[in-house]
Amino acid sequence: MKKDSFYFPHDSNAKDDPKCMKLIYKLGYEGYGIYWAMVEELRNQTDFRYKTDMIPVLARRLGVDENKLHSVVFDFDFFEIDGDSFYSVSLNERMQPLMDRKLIMKRAVEKRWN
Repeated sequence: MKKDSFYFPHDSNAKDDPKCMKLIYKLGYEGYGIYWAMVEELRNQTDFRYKTDMIPVLARRLGVDENKLHSVVFDFDFFEIDGDSFYSVSLNERMQPLMDRKLIMKRAVEKRWN
C-alpha cells in the first residue's frame, strides 16, 4: 500500500476540543475511540464519505454498539450529514493539501507522457 493511505494530520490535543469533551462526558473514551475509528474509516474512502446505511455494518466491523456509533455520527456535530451519507469537514480540509499535491503530480506525469 502507498504510504499516504495510512496518514492524515490531526491535532495532538483533540480530546480538549469542546465537542470531544462532550463526547467523552456522554460516552466515555469508548465514544472517543469510536469517533477516531470513524475518522480513519472516512480517510480510507476515496471520497472521504460513508453512506449512513452502513452504520450497522461499521458497528459490527468495529465491534461497537450500533447505537453508540449512530450517536457519534449524528449527535455531536463532528460529521456533516448530506442526504444519505456523512463526512467530516475537518478531515476534508486536512486532506486537501495532500489531494492538491496528488493532482499536481498526476498532471506532471500526464504532461511528461503526452
